[in-house]
Amino acid sequence: MYTLIALRSCVADADIPLLMQMLSDRDHVVPLAAANVLVDTDARMLIRDALQEANAPEQRALKDYPGQPSTARCRRSPWPGSRPA
Repeated sequence: MYTLIALRSCVADADIPLLMQMLSDRDHVVPLAAANVLVDTDARMLIRDALQEANAPEQRALKDYPGQPSTARCRRSPWPGSRPA
């Protein structure tokens, strides 16, 4: 377990081709470890990309969009059969 944690912290994007080769190794532990590290690397890349998009200047909070009704002014529920507020 600690080996996987140490390996995850040392892997960079340039190591992905080597990890892909490790998936076809005969030893069962090597492909398992490579797959775990690849999944974590992919998750890190997705999170990094999402954070970059969220911090982009063209992004703004939903409350800042024009034409959005305030929840205080909205008296009708969008769900049929529910009670009004």
